[in-house]
Amino acid sequence: MSRKRVLFLSGLYPLPVASGTQARVLHLVQRLARRFDVTLLCLLPGPGVPPDVAQLEATGAKLVLVVPDNKLGPLHRAIFKALYWLRRLTTGECADRFYTMVPRVRRAIRRELATQGYDIVFYSYWFWSPWVYRSAALKVIDANDVQWERHAKALERTRHPIERLLRPWLLRRYR
Repeated sequence: MSRKRVLFLSGLYPLPVASGTQARVLHLVQRLARRFDVTLLCLLPGPGVPPDVAQLEATGAKLVLVVPDNKLGPLHRAIFKALYWLRRLTTGECADRFYTMVPRVRRAIRRELATQGYDIVFYSYWFWSPWVYRSAALKVIDANDVQWERHAKALERTRHPIERLLRPWLLRRYR
């Protein structure tokens, strides 16, 4: 009997562990790899191969490491910040969704879903683009905290005049 194939999507590279979310991703991947063929597709904080990639490979997961477009350099960062604010003001899109679906990330996910025949897609958080959920695979969404409440509190504290003005609309969109 062949093992089920899992695509695990994470917006964070889990090593070195510096947050509860990173620890959670690392431990989930380690556990899942015991029973499933796991591919971890995660976003890197910048260009280059992380020094601890061998430790992550030791989990038994196949790695698909993606440097998001906005992490390629200062010019890319500025361009994608401007695009983010355009989307934020026109659609109310949150940073979580925007930055997990920039072109390089979107292409990597589409390539994996189109070529690998996954049985399960495991989403670390909910904020992936809606088209990602159209896969025929079983979907598992790990929303392990109160992200909406965190977002609401951040909007309560914001000093950005446009966000203050649009706060009710942005909260409705996020919810």
